[in-house]
Amino acid sequence: GAQGFDFGREYLAADELMPSGPDYPAGSQWGLLLFEKPVTAPADSLLIGSTLDADIHANSCRLVFFGQIRQTLDAEDKAALGKLRVFKPKQKVGTVRRVVDEHVVIGRDLFKRETDITKFVGLNVTLAGSGARGYIEGSFGASGQYKVRFTAPHGLPITPSGKRRGGKGGKGG
Repeated sequence: GAQGFDFGREYLAADELMPSGPDYPAGSQWGLLLFEKPVTAPADSLLIGSTLDADIHANSCRLVFFGQIRQTLDAEDKAALGKLRVFKPKQKVGTVRRVVDEHVVIGRDLFKRETDITKFVGLNVTLAGSGARGYIEGSFGASGQYKVRFTAPHGLPITPSGKRRGGKGGKGG
């Protein structure tokens, strides 16, 4: 059935709508349309988009999209647009510098020295190879290193005290 737009939810950004099916049931995707000029249309009305510059004698469909208006916003109202919680997943790759214990590693090469790591505390980390999942617990030292805590044992060998794992250019222990 029809459902309203929920400003409290987060929505995954996509470059295009996916065909309806088991993974994307009808009504599960949203589109944001920004027009050059204001358009007057009541909520819940049917919106149809077409290409008006296509050759009318060509054997092609000029219908581009259709759907029901679920929410209207003023494009000039930055506060209203700011309420849209749309995100794009990002991925960064770092390396394990040291294995503290079966649940904690110290990582590097993910952040610059001047980065405020507190903004990333709690974000998920997946260990390449084993797929062990953890989260950034906080910074470690002052050089952009960080501590990752895994919810289950990660399976890496613990680094002997005073040794470093995977140092560049042969440096370290």
